Amino acid sequence: MKTPSTFLGASFVALCALHPSFAQSSVQPPALFAFATQPAIPSSPAYASSYTDDSAIPDAPAVSTTVMAWKPRERVEATYHPFRSYAVSVRIGLGGVGGDIATPLTHRLALRAGGDAFSYSTTFTTNGLNANGSLKLGDGFATLDYHPFRNGFRLSPGVTLYNRNNVGATLNVPGGSSFTLNSVDYTSEASDPINGTAAVVFGHKVAPRFTFGWGNSFPRYGGHWTFPIELGFYYTADPTVSIALFGSACSSDGCGSIDTPENEANILGEETKLNKDIAPARFFPVLSLGIGYRFGH
Repeated sequence: MKTPSTFLGASFVALCALHPSFAQSSVQPPALFAFATQPAIPSSPAYASSYTDDSAIPDAPAVSTTVMAWKPRERVEATYHPFRSYAVSVRIGLGGVGGDIATPLTHRLALRAGGDAFSYSTTFTTNGLNANGSLKLGDGFATLDYHPFRNGFRLSPGVTLYNRNNVGATLNVPGGSSFTLNSVDYTSEASDPINGTAAVVFGHKVAPRFTFGWGNSFPRYGGHWTFPIELGFYYTADPTVSIALFGSACSSDGCGSIDTPENEANILGEETKLNKDIAPARFFPVLSLGIGYRFGH
């Protein structure tokens, strides 16, 4: 049987015989020429074996079928020591500017103590009485911070150890000006104008408290910074208002010193009305935002 290369070679010779100009041309298809003139590969077994011998073919590189399984890095819980590990924080809120220090007791429980302070002064007029007053807030407290879910959420029962929240004011009514006590109208006498003091005390010095919020100073897997948020109250019992007036005034009953039994009764009635108005402050609110840092490892 003729091989394809022999057939193509014979075809090329026949084409040149039929068209001598094509044979004399210097332009010939190189691929066809090369293919036509390529010697046929013998089909003898000896010749074919030189191409099929496995030893002449280099071995392919071995491919590993082992799959490396990716494993996440195991997180190690942090270890804290009571009264050796500690954290501090500063904050600002309704009670003013404050700070605290905490130490862990267990993974879920920490002991925290701190305080707040704030002061503000202003002048105002109420019922015709001119007041130059100052508001002073301050407290010291201790709480147990409980983290039921071992994350930032916390419940913090505790006690306010020192409540010094109070309002103080000096009072005066210029001569000839009117003022009201217990719905009774008075006029301050020019020769002996009314003056005095007023004070508000917000409950007891020691009071139970309860807050909740977010921020764990001793996180489960370590870390140094925290941004605590706290909301709650402490129960101080009813706040009390006290008013003391001096001088002389005139009413529908006549003129005279303000410290008569009838006038004292009206002062007491005014205190009772004010105490009722501010009674909700027995639950003194707590709201603060802060930033904290844990020291050590």
